[in-house]
This record gives sequence, C-alpha cells and structure tokens, in this order.
Amino acid sequence: MGLARLALDDILSTTPAVLLGPEGIRLQVRLQLMLGRMDITRTQLHEPDFQAHKTVLGSVTLSDGGGSAGPYRLRAYEWFLLCQSAAEGDYEEAQTVLQSLLDIPPQQQAARAVRGLERELPRMLAVELALSGSFSPVFALSLAHRQRVEAVLLLRLASAHAKEQARAQADLQVLAGMLALERGQSRLAESYFQRVLSVHRRGDETLPAAVLADSYLRILRAARR
Repeated sequence: MGLARLALDDILSTTPAVLLGPEGIRLQVRLQLMLGRMDITRTQLHEPDFQAHKTVLGSVTLSDGGGSAGPYRLRAYEWFLLCQSAAEGDYEEAQTVLQSLLDIPPQQQAARAVRGLERELPRMLAVELALSGSFSPVFALSLAHRQRVEAVLLLRLASAHAKEQARAQADLQVLAGMLALERGQSRLAESYFQRVLSVHRRGDETLPAAVLADSYLRILRAARR
C-alpha cells in the first residue's frame, strides 16, 4: 500500500481534475477506497459539481482475475458510491445505488444495439454506393454481401454483450440480496436470490451467482423451519 499511498498523496490529490481526466479521477477514487479514506471519498462523490458530471467518469471494468467472474463494465460513479456507502454501513443508500445498476435488463440493452444496427445498415449501404460513383449490379451485390457479413458479426457481438451483462446482473442481484440480509430484510434478500434462479439454472456451476443464490436460499428456508 506504500506505493498506492504515495501515488494518491503526492500525485493524484495534488493534480487538478481537468488534468487528471476521467481515467485519473477513477484511479484516485479507487485508491481512496482501497486505503479506507471514506470521508474524503464521500465528500467528493456528493459534491454537486462532481454529481453533475458523473457520466464523464465513464465505466469501470471488474474481474476476479481468475476468469470465473467478469470482466464486467459498470458505471463508475454508481459503483464507487456503492462501495463507499456499503463500506460505511449506509446500506439504504447502497441498496438504492445498486438498484440503479440493475434498472436496465441485459435483454433490453441487446435489443437496443440490434435496433440501432438495423437502422444504420441501410443508410451505410446507401452512403457507400453514393460515394463510390459506381452503381453497377456487381459492385452493389458485393457491397451488400459485405454489409450482411458485418451485420452478422455485430449481432454476434451484441449477443455476447448481452450474455456478459446477464452474468453481471446475476452477480449484482446476489450482492443486493447480501446487502438486504445485512439490513435484516430476509424476505427482500430471498426475492433477489429467487430472481437469479428464475433466469439461470439452479446450481449452474458455470455461474457462481446461481450457486451462491441457491446456497443462501437453502439457509434462509432452513432457518424458518
């Protein structure tokens, strides 16, 4: 932690935000959280100017390093606020922030990507034809074939993105259930765990969130007997 403290105190904290840029600010907040500087982080995240420009922070990429979870891309501001509020025991705010990360289902995100692709491809084809100055049937067919190949590739990417987001959502649902348990809201926690298992096969070894959700549900139900 010595190097992290040195980087934070001597470089990041003394450099204006405009020079740090989004990446530098994300690093600054992450180091503050790692070093347990919750007061500074809370003040920073709740500053009106910081909140007004929170989207500029972009996203953070999370992974367990072993490949069993992630990598996930989450909105940086909300993730930092969730970490700070949970670390300080403000589970009500943590639950609110976590719910905002769960608001857009992965299927809806994929559908948006596909709809955008469907709108763009005809326009792209027309523009390329116009710019080429050639309207021969052979050129048009060749161009249309290339656009179809690109469309297939983009749809595959959208599908992969949806699967990645589904895994992230499952993990966030389990995290929401754990926060609910911390607040003594066992029924609410059970509902979060149930949502995971309603989408993903119970005990699916390829999805750690499903295994955790199943385990928590078994414990909760055994405690009520």
